[in-house]
Amino acid sequence: MEYRSVLEFDEFWVDELVFRKNNDFQPAGRLRVENSFRVGYQPVSEGKTSLVSITCQLFSEDFELNQAPFFLRMKLTGRFFVEREEEAEAIGVKVDD
Repeated sequence: MEYRSVLEFDEFWVDELVFRKNNDFQPAGRLRVENSFRVGYQPVSEGKTSLVSITCQLFSEDFELNQAPFFLRMKLTGRFFVEREEEAEAIGVKVDD
């Protein structure tokens, strides 16, 4: 029998926010947006609460070849908790109280 959990979002916070403008940037045609995303997961509180972190980065930190108008890195963390666990087939099915 397969079980799945129903998660509830509790809160989020900003762990890191770095923004630097490239004052020497001169656009030359189409701009290619470089980006990367990383996701981290950390269970806490005996498996009932989890922290999920997302890190996003736009462009290179060292403004390689002066092809980036800015650099941005942001890390957000959200806390989720398990509201209940049910059989996989029961999730999303309306139940009369």
